[in-house]
Amino acid sequence: MAIDLEARLKSYAIVHVETVVKEYNAQMGKWKAYQNLVVDAQIAAKEDIKKILSDIQKESAEREARWAKYSMFAMSLIGLAGVSFMSGIIQYKLYPEFIDKMSNPALKNLTADYGRAVAKVFGDAIGKTTGMGIDAVFSAVIPAQRVNNARPVQLETAISGGNLTSYRTSLENLLLAEAGKVTGQLAAASENINRDSDFGKKMLIEVEKGTPLFQKLPDAQKELAGMKYLDEYFDNLRQQYAKDWFYYGNNPIPSPQSDLTFHIEAEMWALFILDQKFHSKQRDNATDEEGPTYFVTNDGLELWDIRSGLGIFARNNVARQLDQQTENRSLEKALVDAGTGFTWLQDQTYDGDVVPLVKWARSNPGSKLRGKMDYRPRLLGTIAQPETLFRD
Repeated sequence: MAIDLEARLKSYAIVHVETVVKEYNAQMGKWKAYQNLVVDAQIAAKEDIKKILSDIQKESAEREARWAKYSMFAMSLIGLAGVSFMSGIIQYKLYPEFIDKMSNPALKNLTADYGRAVAKVFGDAIGKTTGMGIDAVFSAVIPAQRVNNARPVQLETAISGGNLTSYRTSLENLLLAEAGKVTGQLAAASENINRDSDFGKKMLIEVEKGTPLFQKLPDAQKELAGMKYLDEYFDNLRQQYAKDWFYYGNNPIPSPQSDLTFHIEAEMWALFILDQKFHSKQRDNATDEEGPTYFVTNDGLELWDIRSGLGIFARNNVARQLDQQTENRSLEKALVDAGTGFTWLQDQTYDGDVVPLVKWARSNPGSKLRGKMDYRPRLLGTIAQPETLFRD
């Protein structure tokens, strides 16, 4: 019985498109889990610093929102490549509030063109030039361009309002929406192939051009030649997607949540300190242990209490994982050197106590995470063996 080569190659092409959709969705699942890990670290950092300062600071809705903004902006400063688009949006919305809190202020130029920024992360137009003759066949069925929607207003509102619950939900919605633009193109391509009555015929013409003595081959070998041609074309497409689309081409390498939490909280302490305005007061009942002059913030927070809380944070983290101990001990030493230790038997002075603490905060200790790779290129496999697409 003769094989309907046109129909079979058409069906094979459709299956390949559907396989790429599954592969793409699997990648988005990995990055969604990573985004949630980062948000969990932000929340953990916020709750820890609140707990440390709970005895000296009354909680309020306004203060809660401020802590949330600290955690968001702190995350944007530690330089995680895997969530850089999130960092760009955060800095776009909160930069005006924190510009004077940074030692080297530099707004990430990531959100000036939101559509272009997220296209580099999630994917742009699915049509690519592979250099194969089949390009022309697929260009007729692949959507011409990626559809860009408006800016992520829901996410930006959550950031501006310091709402971490809405922030998490908005991030998940953003990922679904942006990923949907790619899978929507692929679904349209699949349907266009199905509706194109000449697709199989045009495919055979291109296969024949690249296969010597094609007409003399048995139908089964002609089909194999066509399948091999389609395999090559789709693998070329996938390689270009991996090169151009960050989430498709890379796997996350998540740090332990405790590591992320530590770095985010260190940044939060720095932002919190730089957010205070210190002025001196006189103690009516000075003792040998407490001199008459001390410093407080406009909110009534004493410098000693802030230094004590920062010392607790440093000591709590000395015994973290072995590979982090040296780093944490260095941090604790920096805190002590900055004036976070005891100042018994003497008055506090602005130059001797406030300035070193502010200097420490401006040194941005959590920035040690900058440059740490939180992703790696993944092994793409080959579409001729679909199981290899999901091994890495």
